[in-house]
Amino acid sequence: MSVVTTLPHSLEASEGPQQPQEPGADFPIPRSAPAFSPGWLMELAADETPQGRMLLANAVSDMSARASGAELSLITDILMEIVRRAELDVRRSLAERLARQPNAPRNLIVWLANDEIQVARPVIVLSDVLQDDDLINIIQQRDAEYRRLVAQRASMGLRVINSLILTHDESVLQTLLENQQIVFEESSLKMLIAAAKDKEPLKRPLLTRPEINANIALSIYWWVSQELRQVIQTRYTINRALIDEALQETMNELLSMRGTGLEGVTPEISYVAQQLVEARRVTSGMLITTLRRGQVNLFVALFAELLRLPTDKVNAMLSHSSGEFLAVCCRAQNILKPDFASIFLLGRAARSGERTVNPQELSNILQFYDKLYLSDATALLEFWQRDQTSLNLTHPGISVSLDLLRA
Repeated sequence: MSVVTTLPHSLEASEGPQQPQEPGADFPIPRSAPAFSPGWLMELAADETPQGRMLLANAVSDMSARASGAELSLITDILMEIVRRAELDVRRSLAERLARQPNAPRNLIVWLANDEIQVARPVIVLSDVLQDDDLINIIQQRDAEYRRLVAQRASMGLRVINSLILTHDESVLQTLLENQQIVFEESSLKMLIAAAKDKEPLKRPLLTRPEINANIALSIYWWVSQELRQVIQTRYTINRALIDEALQETMNELLSMRGTGLEGVTPEISYVAQQLVEARRVTSGMLITTLRRGQVNLFVALFAELLRLPTDKVNAMLSHSSGEFLAVCCRAQNILKPDFASIFLLGRAARSGERTVNPQELSNILQFYDKLYLSDATALLEFWQRDQTSLNLTHPGISVSLDLLRA
């Protein structure tokens, strides 16, 4: 560290007033170092204790705020040497001092931004020295905690914002949406809206964004809970005709997607299914269309809402070796035999991957459907609704449910 002795006298600092603490600041502004001289810097450079490192880092970082050209390059070399050997507290103190310096050495700031999270935090959130490429590298190479810090920045470029969105990390996207200091361009907003449709925690912060207008709010109206729909109605003037039109558009959007598993029955799909059933828009044709398009999750949500049964029970019916349970439910809903046959065949194909069903099996289940009275099917469904344990899908048929019903 003999390099310290070559520092020019023009870099000596005189003692000045202490920097005040900003009210409510997330990161405290460190106190300035006392007056120093080249001789004092030489003594500090020889002091290998953490306190000596801290004093040297503070002194040199103060000098870097006023240096330029060759002087700044020299100071940067000194600071880099300090941080490579310094303990955590020294690096953290240095990061807090440099985070607000607009002319802090970029390579040092980048180094600190990739240090341990306690050191990196003030630099990532506050430093204007970090460029878009630096931030994108952090997003791509560091974990979610670092990405959330990037998402807190008061300003960032479009490439940085889109890189954060493309992580598909729910906590990162939530932090980004809650950051009211930035403004989203249309491309970013579209990606955030698409993400919010599948991630419940993103919906509320999305609706607080100033970029959300009445048209955008209407496009996500049926993807949110009843509570948030009330928020939209309070904030915007939307007539009933537009809300009904949005419901149909949401249904069309759902039908254009694929979702082959029960895990795909998201709260959003359940919201839409509930509203479609309440509006009496669920028909056998709609149920058949969802299965034909491979939308098993939407079929399960719609049929479960229609039957007032849990989605896992309806899902199990499609996989059951016997079609009797499905037949009872379809018969109780007054679904015609040809439509039941389509639901049975499409459901079996979606679950087993078999495009054909044994003709005898199909013949048997259709005969069962013909012999099943509407009153018996309705009574069985009501029994299952009252006592869901009675819908025991581990049995090969409905005989157990019938025995319990007649007991």
